[in-house]
Amino acid sequence: MGIIAAILIWAATLPSSYTINETIEIEAPIDKVFSQVNNLRNWGYWSPWQDSVYHTKYEGNSSGVGAKMLWTDDREGRGVQSIIESVENKKIVTNLLFTDQGNSAITEFTFTEIPAGTIVKWSMEKSGLSYPFGRFVGLIIEKGAAFNFAIGLKQLKEHSEAVKDLPDYLGYKIYDEIKKEQHFIAYVSSGKTSELKTQFENNYNLLANKLKEVNKEQTGPLVAEWRSYDPESNSTYACLIPIGGKLDFNDDGVSYYHFDERRIIWLTHTGSYKTSYNAWNTLDRYIKFNNLQVSGDPYEVYITGPMNEADTNQWVTNICFPVE
Repeated sequence: MGIIAAILIWAATLPSSYTINETIEIEAPIDKVFSQVNNLRNWGYWSPWQDSVYHTKYEGNSSGVGAKMLWTDDREGRGVQSIIESVENKKIVTNLLFTDQGNSAITEFTFTEIPAGTIVKWSMEKSGLSYPFGRFVGLIIEKGAAFNFAIGLKQLKEHSEAVKDLPDYLGYKIYDEIKKEQHFIAYVSSGKTSELKTQFENNYNLLANKLKEVNKEQTGPLVAEWRSYDPESNSTYACLIPIGGKLDFNDDGVSYYHFDERRIIWLTHTGSYKTSYNAWNTLDRYIKFNNLQVSGDPYEVYITGPMNEADTNQWVTNICFPVE
């Protein structure tokens, strides 16, 4: 009884709330630092929890209010990080929900421009902690979160200062690879933006039926090569289905087509095609910054799309640019 009484007395001395404020000075422009936090894809470069997260996916907007990151952690279970307020170069508020535990926390980043760069403060507060167990849990969370916030800000500083002179690639990982020769059965078409969805479905079904006729198998995901794109008028594109080798075939506009072995700059976009403009613009910035020369038509590889997934948030597209 004495031990229990002592624990209850100790709990009574603990506060019913806690406040965490960790601050750091970063020698990088405020817009560069802000973008590292405002785009959840960038958290992979500096987040204090990144080492324990083994599955991450993104939903909603690519940055700002509505951006969501869903993750699984080997210690904390499943969680969702959402940006619920974003004021450019001033403040970002996030909601951190641990779905397995039913717990949530609101955290806030504030950004202050100084002559040497940027001051970032990462804060969190919680009130109404229950007596006695809630106060013990609050004490543990306060110590653990303060430790992690300090590590995260240190890593944010290191990463922001390392990339401060580079263009902002919005958290996308960009690949530079040599792709081997690829073979396709192809159908070239054109149409207005409003017509493309129906055209794509019809064209790929046409190609699939032709494959059956010539006894060929599809060897990878669907591809669309963009010969020209104009959102206000007609766009021209080639619908492509990969096959295992050359094909002597040309019938009703369906023909054999191939990519030579070549260098490709590419990234992966997750989500609706309506939100892919950031990915396209990011690749364009990367190519220009690195003084690369585009040497062919860009193309998209539909890893997951409307042909096999109804949820647009789950669509996965590789966007590719051939370069010299």
